Amino acid sequence: MMPAIIDVSLALYLKEKRLYSYKSSPRIDRIIIDAYRLAEDYDRDVNALFIIWAMMRIQGSIMRHLLLEFGLTEEQVRSECAGPNLHMIDLDRVFAAVVAQAQSQGDITLGTEHLFLALLTDSLLQCQFTVWGLDPHQLRSAALSIRETDR
Repeated sequence: MMPAIIDVSLALYLKEKRLYSYKSSPRIDRIIIDAYRLAEDYDRDVNALFIIWAMMRIQGSIMRHLLLEFGLTEEQVRSECAGPNLHMIDLDRVFAAVVAQAQSQGDITLGTEHLFLALLTDSLLQCQFTVWGLDPHQLRSAALSIRETDR
């Protein structure tokens, strides 16, 4: 069952943690909500793959373009989501990693590139990218070179 939207909001996480100097892109909350809906459709717990799939569903997004450029298709991610489940994500841990990625880049606006970089720290997702023939280190380098949000 999908949690209340309030439970999956990066903006509310920032407020609860008193990280007032950061601003959240509303796209991140949309991605997380979509990931929960997708997981619910598959009767699964939300994991990093569902978040990647939700990112890829946003037409015209920079992260979708990056993943497609590396040869990953939405169909590949969808079929993997239908398979055995990866571990459930801890959204607080993911959101903390998003903030850490932004801090390391000197950004105050948290965008989908920070979410993607945070997900790339997950060792199981790194293994999945390798199974798909993608190098997680190259993905990270490419993600670091793009900006969806202004500095």
